[in-house]
Amino acid sequence: MSASGRTAPPLHDDRLQAALPALRAMDERMGQALLPSVTVETPTALAHSLWQIAKALHFALDALDANSAESQAPILTGAGDALDQAAGDLRQARADLRHLQDLAAEEHEQQMASVDIASEAIANSGDVQVSLPNGRPARIQIGIDASTGRASWSSPDVELPPIGGRRQLDLTAGLRTLAETITGALPASAFDQ
Repeated sequence: MSASGRTAPPLHDDRLQAALPALRAMDERMGQALLPSVTVETPTALAHSLWQIAKALHFALDALDANSAESQAPILTGAGDALDQAAGDLRQARADLRHLQDLAAEEHEQQMASVDIASEAIANSGDVQVSLPNGRPARIQIGIDASTGRASWSSPDVELPPIGGRRQLDLTAGLRTLAETITGALPASAFDQ
């Protein structure tokens, strides 16, 4: 019995188990189809993203085959890491196609259209302390301009480069994820009018 008290893997699903041979065949075909695009000297961001998505699928299928929660957990970590990488690669592909100000405006417009300000927190700035590879801490202030959507950052401890398209998208995605996490943890009083 696992630490959670379960005897069967938590992700067991009879319908998925029945579909597993077909899903494995699809997984193999995806890998074969994508291999020529990712084994070139400089794969495109889109090719790399598709490879990571295929990798995440492979991990997820392995999790279905796993026989315990203890063996499923690290496999699912691999799937999540691959999906995170795929999302970053897609942001790079977008950044390669658009000018910085257009990316910022699109992200800002999308956020304003998709967020319900009466029920969701919005993260438009943050103070972060990171540990640098040299062991020293660095404070970094991140902000999103409320009118243009442009991201900015500054630090009294480390020199930061200008923000390009990929960093613009990464920073806004990071703040959006923090806002979603915070929204889910807010007490009911935070939503009072």
